[in-house]
Amino acid sequence: MLHMIRDWVKGRQPVRVTASPPRPSGKSGEIVRCLEVSEAVSLDNLVHLTGWKPSTVRGVLSRLRARGYDIRREKRNGITVYRLDICPDI
Repeated sequence: MLHMIRDWVKGRQPVRVTASPPRPSGKSGEIVRCLEVSEAVSLDNLVHLTGWKPSTVRGVLSRLRARGYDIRREKRNGITVYRLDICPDI
């Protein structure tokens, strides 16, 4: 049995693993670019940038986190701001 598993593993093609999440396009890409160039961005600024409702912007931020972007949320002077902690190399 073990030799069958070993032969099966040897015959498989290597899987290419990318360290960086794929770069989004459209307004999601604009959000990523804004987070890359700014130290921190408020939700109001992202709403103004995209023209979306706040709930939609928060949903996109959540999906970007799920795709591998390290987006942090913190309070500064009573305002919630978002920042990209580590920028992926793409």
